[in-house]
Amino acid sequence: SDFDVKKINCKDDGDCPNTYTCNTQTHICYECNECGAGYSCSYRYGYKQTWCCNNDNNSKCYVPCKPEEIYSNVLNTCSTDCSDREEEDKENPLMCKCKKNYKGDDCSDCNTEAGYIAEGKECVPDCGEYGHLNDEKTECICDEEGYTGERCLDCDTEYISYNNQCFKKCDSDCQPNGFCIIEQNKNECVCKDGYTMGSNEYTGSVCIKQCSNASDCPAEDDFECNNNLCECKSGKQDVDGDGTCNAVCNYNECDSKGNCIYVNGMKTCDCDDGYIHKKNSEGVEDSLTCVLDCENIWINSHLHEEQCVCDSNFIDENKNRILEEDEKCVYDCENIWINSHLSQEQCVCNSNFIDEDKDEILENGEKCVYDCESFWTNSQQIEDREECTCDDGYTPSGDNSVLDSGEYCIPNCSEDDTECGGSERGECIIVNDRKDCICKSPYGKKDESLFCYLICTNIDDKGVYSDEANQICTCIENYIPSDGITLDIGESCVRDCNAELHFQPNQTNDDCECMNGYQLLNEQCFPMCPENELRNETTEECECPFVKENNICKRKYKELSIGSNHMCALLYDETVECMGNNDYGQIGNGVALDNNPRYSNSFEKVKNDNNTNLINVKQIVSGNEFSCAVVSTNNTVKCWGHNNYGQLGDGTQFDSSYAIPVNGLSDVKKISAGKDYVCALLNNKTIKCWGENLKGQFGNNTSMLENRIPVDSGNGIATVEDISTGNDFTCVLLTGGS
Repeated sequence: SDFDVKKINCKDDGDCPNTYTCNTQTHICYECNECGAGYSCSYRYGYKQTWCCNNDNNSKCYVPCKPEEIYSNVLNTCSTDCSDREEEDKENPLMCKCKKNYKGDDCSDCNTEAGYIAEGKECVPDCGEYGHLNDEKTECICDEEGYTGERCLDCDTEYISYNNQCFKKCDSDCQPNGFCIIEQNKNECVCKDGYTMGSNEYTGSVCIKQCSNASDCPAEDDFECNNNLCECKSGKQDVDGDGTCNAVCNYNECDSKGNCIYVNGMKTCDCDDGYIHKKNSEGVEDSLTCVLDCENIWINSHLHEEQCVCDSNFIDENKNRILEEDEKCVYDCENIWINSHLSQEQCVCNSNFIDEDKDEILENGEKCVYDCESFWTNSQQIEDREECTCDDGYTPSGDNSVLDSGEYCIPNCSEDDTECGGSERGECIIVNDRKDCICKSPYGKKDESLFCYLICTNIDDKGVYSDEANQICTCIENYIPSDGITLDIGESCVRDCNAELHFQPNQTNDDCECMNGYQLLNEQCFPMCPENELRNETTEECECPFVKENNICKRKYKELSIGSNHMCALLYDETVECMGNNDYGQIGNGVALDNNPRYSNSFEKVKNDNNTNLINVKQIVSGNEFSCAVVSTNNTVKCWGHNNYGQLGDGTQFDSSYAIPVNGLSDVKKISAGKDYVCALLNNKTIKCWGENLKGQFGNNTSMLENRIPVDSGNGIATVEDISTGNDFTCVLLTGGS
């Protein structure tokens, strides 16, 4: 490296400036400022350069060469490439290391530990006696079959190593501590390392573990070390050759009912014919105890206290409870089924009795019942009695429930008339001891059966079956069911009007009518006219008999209000017209009272004080000789007509022929007029009234003759939903419905 040398004497790095390190051989400071993060400068003995060593691992060092160079140990300097005996060190950046076949500081020695030897000036792989070098002298070529690996020292997958040689494997079974090889075209079992071939009386050849003392053997309690071999102690043998010692069979181990043998290294009894291993209650075998094989000697038997006895529901033929030779277990009929006996190895019922399913063989869950049907049809035994009664659905012809000689069973009708198809179809009756049905229309009988079938012609005389099997009806040709699908009870057959444009069947007769949205005129169906319009029979065009605004036909009058001898009408345009007596200006036409006619026989517009029409009216009411209106502007009230009790609410008692505002009243929801007074329901659910209150009709604990402006009424009630007045009284509907 081309470090700048400063002629500064030093003993250690502390004597040198920053970025310099002390060469402890020359005692001169060298500059070192090219080490990367995590590395620091260090001088290594025997080299000229300063090294960069890892702060955590001082053995991991490199020489800070130029960017395009790498440090070679062989060349002992920075170079553009490693020497031919070196390669780049992946763990130490910018450093070379010896190739795998070389070693030493200068990579001059062969790496014999890795299997390389010297050949001339090169180190080449040692191929041993089973291989040779390739022409490039870079790798071994194995000469012998079964050898593989870099130095031909490993065995191929189908071979196994034995005595430092590769032998082909074979499939023959060998001892647990041995394996099979093919040698000179023969299978041979050989022992694993640490074992030697021996023999015993059970397995013949066996691999025996070598030992120097008992602690080398598998289990000191079972083995001892004799002549450097592990042998079983007295009374035990390695019967399977697996290196475990087993107890030896004793004489008469199986009580003369079998022979003691070894199975998988364990003593067991090979039971004689007619004997099996004993089992406990959980079915676990005792392999050293032989007992009688009852189940295979006698069917339906089992072992009990070392004797064979019959299973439950069976008994031995001589009934002494112990099975003997040539005996067998038969059904214990008498204890299983009352009134039964054994016949040809089957249980059958005694005379005058029969099994429940009547197949003459008794089965589990059955019992022998009195054979009632042999004497009476549709009969059964009375439980636990040798007497008979009729089956369900039948009644004895006698006077009691027990059948006597000469009697018979009469059928009963079901409560819901199931025989007839249900009570909605017909009623079941008994005629001459037989069932019969009286069918209800439209049901009837079709054959000799009791059932009441749906008869299509009983629904409508034009009805026919479309599916007789499922009793589905329809109509004859040119007629259809009134619902358009199937002919059901309560429907009728009507003409098929579908061919005529916009027609449909009439639901009350056989005629046709126009479909919804159409009207009949001159034997044709026309679309319905818009709301409030009528179709002219001559022109067949829609016409408006009322007022038409913006091409919409509107009715003229919306609401009427009747006084004593006058009436007022609220129009759809929210103006008001009145007619009738006009003694006090109750028509409200705005004409001065002195010049106003006493009556009018036609409607006249109600005017304001400036002779304009009263507009934006949403409600009108009339009293004795006056009327009032709620105006949507601020929900105020205006009144006109007689004012003798202050019923116009303007603070005076002057009559008015035009609408004048009620003083101080707004936010009105609804008004109601009595004879000579008015009450208003406000949006806050309170009430104000004005006019005559002589009889307390205001409901505010007063009875004044006249009240010229609105006053609080209803005794402070603030939950009013609706109001209505009579002649001299008032009622309200409260929140909650009272």
